[in-house]
Formats: sequence, structure tokens, C-alpha cells
Amino acid sequence: MTMSVNQTPGQDLIIKLQQTNTNFCNNNFTDYLSKSQKNSMVCDLVDDYELEKIITRLNCSESAGYDNITSNITTITLYI
Repeated sequence: MTMSVNQTPGQDLIIKLQQTNTNFCNNNFTDYLSKSQKNSMVCDLVDDYELEKIITRLNCSESAGYDNITSNITTITLYI
């Protein structure tokens, strides 16, 4: 297949992909994901500096979250 004069390389690639994969336009990104694992989670590593930066940016409040810990307690205990 040759590329049309008015066709960009990107448009040419799309046409070629559509010809090789008949479901190209029907695929959802979730079709390419592996099966999820129940009761699993991922935590990125953080260093002391990043954790301190996050804690100091908290709005000081006496109202507790779902864990009954206020942001004031978190901020006060930062340097202990």
C-alpha cells in the first residue's frame, strides 16, 4: 500500500492498523489490561522529605477523618 499525497504518516499508520486488526475501533483500553487481583494494592516508595512536604501542606483541622486522626495530630507528631 502506498501513501496518498494528502495523507500524513500518522494517517497511513492508522489505515494499516485498521486493516490488520478488524476490531481496532471497537477495542477498549481495558481489553489490554491483565486480570485484577482481589484484595491487593500498590504503594509507591516515599522518602522523608516527600512525606514531610505532604504533611505540612495539610489544612490544620480538629475534625477527624475516617480513621479518627486529625490533621493537627499528624502535623504535631511530624517531628517527634
